[in-house]
Amino acid sequence: MIYSVKCPVAVLILKLFLLKEYIMKSNKPRTLQKNIEFFTAALSQCTVTAWQEDPAGVYCEVGRGIVEQISEDSVRIRNDNGTKSHYDRDITMFQTEK
Repeated sequence: MIYSVKCPVAVLILKLFLLKEYIMKSNKPRTLQKNIEFFTAALSQCTVTAWQEDPAGVYCEVGRGIVEQISEDSVRIRNDNGTKSHYDRDITMFQTEK
């Protein structure tokens, strides 16, 4: 069955639902880059890991938790112990956990 949705809000809600299903039912980590991907991760309360390159060029995990705030420049993650950390989107890679 094919549905025609013309309401912009309904289209956005449908996209968020489908993206949430895609992220949450995945059995491998997904890299988050777009605002809608971070928004979906925040709404679904899935654990996100933050990775940054060390001087040798190797990615190291620098944080893990729930996305709380998103801006064009940074992402705020609340860790398991309640600590909040901000990560620059230009130098940090974000992934959902398995």
